[in-house]
Amino acid sequence: DALAYPSRMPSGNPRIDFSLKQVLELEPAVINDHPCLKLSWEAMNKGGNMPCVLNAANEEAVAAFLSGQISFTSIPNVISHCMEQQPFIEKADLPCIFETDRASREAARQMIKTIRR
Repeated sequence: DALAYPSRMPSGNPRIDFSLKQVLELEPAVINDHPCLKLSWEAMNKGGNMPCVLNAANEEAVAAFLSGQISFTSIPNVISHCMEQQPFIEKADLPCIFETDRASREAARQMIKTIRR
């Protein structure tokens, strides 16, 4: 449903009835098959201001995708670019986080301008 938002796409599968006792089997994600998940792990493991960089770049990239400016597959490229460009600050206080957010969004917007859909 996320890709068709706000509309719904038929999946061909029955809806899950959470009121019934069911077994859901989950498998570990293959990190290398999901670039944004891999970037999220990298940001989380590095810590400091990197999760802020990832979040700001992701929000800008997703907005650009939803408005038709970039393709879905360009989202991780924007995030990765911002994570490489922004300086790492291990002990990020609140003013640092605000500045990281601002600078990351600006870097994402600049990169988005260079991407041809």
